[in-house]
Amino acid sequence: MNASADVCPALIGHLKDLHLPTVRGCYEETARRAEREALSYEQYLLEVISRECEQRRKSKVQRLLKESALPLEKSLQNFDIKRLPAKAMRQLRTLLEGGFLDRKEDVLVFGNPDPATLCTSLLHS
Repeated sequence: MNASADVCPALIGHLKDLHLPTVRGCYEETARRAEREALSYEQYLLEVISRECEQRRKSKVQRLLKESALPLEKSLQNFDIKRLPAKAMRQLRTLLEGGFLDRKEDVLVFGNPDPATLCTSLLHS
């Protein structure tokens, strides 16, 4: 039995124990590429850990979106602006200009959920 055959099962076990599923899924392919491209150990480690971090970030965003129970189908494109009173429509236009971002001003929204959903869509679009 060669050394590689002994190492793989132990490594997979440790990666499971440490809850590193993305590293477990990509370490072999990345190791082969690192050998071909003569990457340093640090470059190889950075690659697999970066993949793990990126996947965790994506999973966290998906989890938080799901937990928020925000209606994802709502967006500025399908928002009926005519439903707003004149004052709110003017405020919306000001928000859409985005000047508050340059001035680093906070935006606070009070009232029923529709305006909050609108502003959430505005700030994330």
